[in-house]
Amino acid sequence: MGVRKNTYQIPYGVVETDKNNNIVELREKPKYNHFINTGAYILEPEVIELVPKNEFYNLPDLFESLNKKGDVIKSYEVNNYWIDMGHPEDYELIKQKFKS
Repeated sequence: MGVRKNTYQIPYGVVETDKNNNIVELREKPKYNHFINTGAYILEPEVIELVPKNEFYNLPDLFESLNKKGDVIKSYEVNNYWIDMGHPEDYELIKQKFKS
């Protein structure tokens, strides 16, 4: 799976409490770093056999099945240009950026 480093900053102070509603920690506008899925996959041909025919089956379910079987699943960090087009407004930005 192609992955990319992503930083997300919560625009608010984040409050952590215990079971008695006591404030344990306050972090002002924290930043979180994660690897995100770029939507690029390289699969061995036999993996396709795990996908049920004629029914909806998404990739998170496939990766969960592979994990449960004990298969090795690798990631590859994508460092070059990448942009998400999963939202209509992002797609419109891409169309404008690459308009000839």
